Amino acid sequence: MVGTIYALIPAILTILLVIITRRVILSLGVGVICAALILSAFSIGDTISTLLITFSSLVIEEDGLYGFLNEWNMSIIFFLIALGIITGYIVLSGGATAFTKAIIRRVQTREGVQYTAAILGILIFVDDYFNALVVGNVSKPLAEAQKVSRARLAYIVDSTSAPICVISPISSWATGIMGSMAVILAGAGISYSAFSAFLMTIPYHFYVITTLIMVFVVIRFNLNLGLMKKYEADTLQGSDSSIVGSELSNPHKKDVESSKGTIWDLILPILTLIIVTVGTMAITGIQGAQSVTDPEFNFFFTVLDNIALSKALRYGGMAGLIVSMGLAYRHVLNKEVTLPDFLKAFMIGARSMFGAIGILLLAWAICELVGALDAGGYLA
Repeated sequence: MVGTIYALIPAILTILLVIITRRVILSLGVGVICAALILSAFSIGDTISTLLITFSSLVIEEDGLYGFLNEWNMSIIFFLIALGIITGYIVLSGGATAFTKAIIRRVQTREGVQYTAAILGILIFVDDYFNALVVGNVSKPLAEAQKVSRARLAYIVDSTSAPICVISPISSWATGIMGSMAVILAGAGISYSAFSAFLMTIPYHFYVITTLIMVFVVIRFNLNLGLMKKYEADTLQGSDSSIVGSELSNPHKKDVESSKGTIWDLILPILTLIIVTVGTMAITGIQGAQSVTDPEFNFFFTVLDNIALSKALRYGGMAGLIVSMGLAYRHVLNKEVTLPDFLKAFMIGARSMFGAIGILLLAWAICELVGALDAGGYLA
């Protein structure tokens, strides 16, 4: 079945299940098992062996990080966990609330609140989950004050989180995309590095560009389609019918946080993460470029070709994590929050990324298995 039309079944099944069930992890999981079954000629024993080998290869790599870890994959996973924990400590420190209070004095219109959420969504470009968590926490009180429905805010946050991360070279999305591109470029015998190629593809992300433009068009002209019109009308009358789930049943539930947080509790961890990540990229790229002896090389592109992105993500994530922990622990020492709250914020932050990590692992696995089935070869 390798290299035949049957190789397309796992991908088609996954897409159909996502549309029908709207449960990404379930859909990817079924797709992974389906691909393993086809690859193993429906032998249960061989299928289990294929799955074990596939998932272990995502984590373990000979001569990898510390001698046994898959450096690329583990760096991305560590980066995601670090982002989740940083978000947890930003909330605990009161940084998100302080930032909101600073903005709310300057933003006095419904349109201004929406523009604020959109601009923040573009500025926080390192990860879509991190983006949504931070911008969501900061923007909710602003939206409530100016009677912007939760559905409309969710649209703005969602449309500026993943799209901006897709075209940002310094993001968890970029690392995943470059990983796939590196395999394609190597197979095609193309000399560009994955990083250089990624930069050149940015103008061709038409969906991303259109989505970002549409956010500002929707805000400027107050466009409301379908249910959004109902949600906005209800909110303006004092009852936001788009709020659902646990928040609706616990409207007064609030995260534990310091009452003496400042905007620096939010800004410093994010700034540290970006500066250290970019700085490490620059240092590793320059060091690699200096070792090139070809007199015809272009220094700028050679720097890009030699960037150690996985190392940059690890260092940047660790630096941002240390700063956020230090700022949050300051509030423990001042007895504004308790040590159990400090430890709980760590766990809540890490756990907030487990869904993303699960999706990522399954996506990597199905990519490996569909590649082994040579679905691309059949389509070509």
